[in-house]
Amino acid sequence: NATRHVIWIIFGSDTEVGGHLHKLLMEKGHRCVLVSRGERFSRRNASHYHLNTMQQADYRRLIDSVAPAEETAELRLGHLFALETAGLDLCTEASASEMQRISGESALSLVQALAGAEAQRRGRLWLVTCGSRYVAGTTDVVYPFQAPLWGLGGVIALEHPELKCTRI
Repeated sequence: NATRHVIWIIFGSDTEVGGHLHKLLMEKGHRCVLVSRGERFSRRNASHYHLNTMQQADYRRLIDSVAPAEETAELRLGHLFALETAGLDLCTEASASEMQRISGESALSLVQALAGAEAQRRGRLWLVTCGSRYVAGTTDVVYPFQAPLWGLGGVIALEHPELKCTRI
């Protein structure tokens, strides 16, 4: 039985949290890949990729590039794209649509790509939001447009328990 090593894939490298998480994981000796939103799939370097978040094929190419089928690796996927929506203007319809695309639709494309992958390459998924839920000690929800991602996470947990989807 081969020992599986861990590969972290952090979606949302343009966030402060993504950068800090990458640095922390690297300092702990983990292999970690950052993923940014882009027009099409491309590899910037060995630890940084770009992909079109609406294209399942880009997610599949990323997984194939980072963890080839012959490699025994445990994938850990941190979806932080929702954090990129925090600075958008909440008052416009265009911003609301963009927020939904960045957070919810990108997570759905990722999950659909994972569902089509071989069982050993599906990994564990974390969906990260900020200000989308009421938390004790706070007065309100700051970014309600991230809330649908929280709901999608619940559906993912039920329909794809193998992903062990965790909402943060």
